[in-house]
Amino acid sequence: MRKPATTPDRDAFHRVYLRVLLAFATRVGISEVQAPASWAPASQTQALPLSAAQQLITVLLKQSGDAQLGLRFGRELQMHAHGEVGLAALTAPTWQEAFATFAQFGALRAPILEFTTTTDARSGMLAVRAVQSLGTIHAFVFDTLAVIVDQLAEALLGEPARALQHHLPYPSAFAGTRCQSALAGDVRFGSDAVYRVQWPASHAQRTCLTADAQAHARAVAECERAQERLHHAEINTRVRSLLLASKSHWPSAEQIAAQLNMSVRNLFRQLAACGSSYQFLLDEARLARAHFLLSETDLSVAAIAERLGFADTSNFARTFRRLAGVTPVAFRRAQRRAR
Repeated sequence: MRKPATTPDRDAFHRVYLRVLLAFATRVGISEVQAPASWAPASQTQALPLSAAQQLITVLLKQSGDAQLGLRFGRELQMHAHGEVGLAALTAPTWQEAFATFAQFGALRAPILEFTTTTDARSGMLAVRAVQSLGTIHAFVFDTLAVIVDQLAEALLGEPARALQHHLPYPSAFAGTRCQSALAGDVRFGSDAVYRVQWPASHAQRTCLTADAQAHARAVAECERAQERLHHAEINTRVRSLLLASKSHWPSAEQIAAQLNMSVRNLFRQLAACGSSYQFLLDEARLARAHFLLSETDLSVAAIAERLGFADTSNFARTFRRLAGVTPVAFRRAQRRAR
């Protein structure tokens, strides 16, 4: 018996980085590398999933044999490649606000990463960790990130950021000396999984060379709207997961809202904001389970209707036909012929 389809893996990086990476691969002589089949180039919203990123970058590393590939790719990523996030950081009034902005919105461009900033009397620090293991692309990703940070700092200062101290999240024995010449500041290595970059406290209130109050406000507002859209999409995903995980009965909208610690009205509002609804997700979950039961079990249509919570078989048949375009019997017959 086949298992139901699993949930897609986590989105990792914005689509822009894939396009730049493929163009970069061609320039360094790896022209046969293609976009992963799971990524749709025509999509305007789809990010590159982690599994596809791992597959693509691993091939690039193997075929190039270049230990500095991540550092070189980082140099390919001009600040405009980071969209409104890059613009919001570049136009911030002070160094501290620039890096706080970068940390606040960085996950919009790399949702696989978590960004935080801290300050004390002696220094400030940006810390970045992966929320899921990066596997074979761990060093590539953090090498690229270190160069991006280095470029941002240089743009803010108008000169190489020699006061930065980069802590790369892998041992020096693995890194060799490749990062020392690629980054303006001091480079250190460690065995933990967190990339850290520190700067002296004297930098915190330095006015940014690229400060622009109006452009900063516009870019921050756009980043906040993007975060809000992402939040609504996450609520949609969580409701879908709760419905698909139900075993004996479908949770009501009230029960789901309680599990998400929100009112039913707020739940409906957030689902509507991303073009969804509780009823749509319930129908989707019912259809997915109906597909599985019709394809993989010998239960009668009446038994399946009862299991899915329909009042009677005819109601189930009408709903299934509305959603799937065929009757349950015709769907089951087609599945069996296809085997």
